[in-house]
Amino acid sequence: AEKAKKVNDHDTKARENDDKKPANNLSEMARKIIGQLERDQEVGPDINQAGASALKEIVYALSEDKNKLKAETTNLKETIQKLNKTYKEAAKKGEELKQVKDTIEPELQKSGLLNNTKLRLENEQRLSFQLQSQHQS
Repeated sequence: AEKAKKVNDHDTKARENDDKKPANNLSEMARKIIGQLERDQEVGPDINQAGASALKEIVYALSEDKNKLKAETTNLKETIQKLNKTYKEAAKKGEELKQVKDTIEPELQKSGLLNNTKLRLENEQRLSFQLQSQHQS
């Protein structure tokens, strides 16, 4: 009878504590169950086994979450490495293109100047031909 009263009092205290502060995540829930198990050790081994199995479930869930987070972290690290590699390649190509542009630009200016000179020369030749034709006639 005294043991039953002890168990009942213990359950009442545990429920009051659980009602006051709900668990926000699995870690907090695990801490609460560990506290419950420590209190249950005073009451008896039967209750302790039930708490232990609940704690095992939580530890398993935490372990699964940890493994998922590790996998996600690994994937994110790989993605970051790929992005960094792509960025470096793009920056290198951009620098190469800038160098090519800087090399070609003066040549294009010279070419444009030559084309302009060529056009003036052709115009002068036409004019000269016209003047010679007029002079001869």
